[in-house]
This record gives sequence, structure tokens and C-alpha cells, in this order.
Amino acid sequence: MENTDLNALRDRAYKIACDHGFHDKELSDDHFLMLVITELSEVVEADRKNRHADVYSFVSAMDIIIDSFLSESNLRNNAFKVSFQEKIKDSVEDELADTVIRLLDLAGLREIDLDPLELPIQKSCTSDVMTIFCFDAISFIYMKNAKLKDKICVLISFLFEKAQNDGIDLFWHIEQKMRYNELRPNMHGKKY
Repeated sequence: MENTDLNALRDRAYKIACDHGFHDKELSDDHFLMLVITELSEVVEADRKNRHADVYSFVSAMDIIIDSFLSESNLRNNAFKVSFQEKIKDSVEDELADTVIRLLDLAGLREIDLDPLELPIQKSCTSDVMTIFCFDAISFIYMKNAKLKDKICVLISFLFEKAQNDGIDLFWHIEQKMRYNELRPNMHGKKY
């Protein structure tokens, strides 16, 4: 895993979630872990549909948008949202990023330190088969004797290692998804 400040990402994910109403009422760790499981299920569905991000087209479109709307932040943001929805959203990469963001948010809520040195490399959870990888990750969530901090750190490690093995720049996808999430309505238009 590259040297990126996971605590800064944690704080940003948590702030975005707070700003969008996701922490307006107290909810259990199990609630948030179930949302992580739903993201892993969305990874499997994106993989089943062979849906992958078109990063090249997205970056090319963003270059044009920046050149065209340099001083128009609303136009730039709207163009970003449309391009993201067309080229990135609901892809394997996007859903992996969503899963990490959910974990980062929970770490922020529970004030869990994510020092990168504490994240172990998990060679046991790098199956090339996405269903098996996600099943292994979900199985770890259900481990009753594991502490919440350990679950979060190990799962983040699983996800980054899987992304690295699959040639995915997960930090880049997390950054794009967080930017997209900042532009979404309260609760992202959902009940919870």
C-alpha cells in the first residue's frame, strides 16, 4: 500500500457522511458493517456484469471540462457528476472504493486510528475470483471475537491488496468517489 494518510481519508469520509445526514442518529456498529456487506455485494454484481471504470475517458473528459469551465465551479461540478456517472459509477472499482469509504467512515465515527503501519498485508484474502474474495471479506466481518478496529484495519488491507493485485488505483477511485459524494443530496437520496 502506498504511503497515503489513511487518517486524513478517514476524517474526510466521516465529514462527508456527517454533512449528508448519515450520523444524525446513533446507530450500531452492526448497522454500519451491514452497509459494508452491501457494498461488497455491489462489487460482486459489478463484476458479474463485467462493469469496469473507463478511467481514460473520464480523465480525458475532466481535462476538457477543466479547460472549458475553469472559472465556473457549478458547471465544472455538474460536468464532473455526469462524467462520473457515465464512466465510473457502479463499476467494480467504484464499489471497492465505496466499501473502503464505508469502513473509513465507521473508523471516523468510532475514532479509530488507521496508522498505515498498523495495516497488515493479508495474503490469505487475495482470491482472483471476486465472489470468493468478497465471501472471505464478509466472513471476517462476522468473526465475533474480532475487535471492531481489527475488522476495519484488516478489511481495508484486504481491499487495497485486492485492488493492487487487479491493477486498480484504489486511492484514486476513493478520491473521485468522495468528490462525487460531496455533490450528492442529503443521505444520498436514501433512507439510511
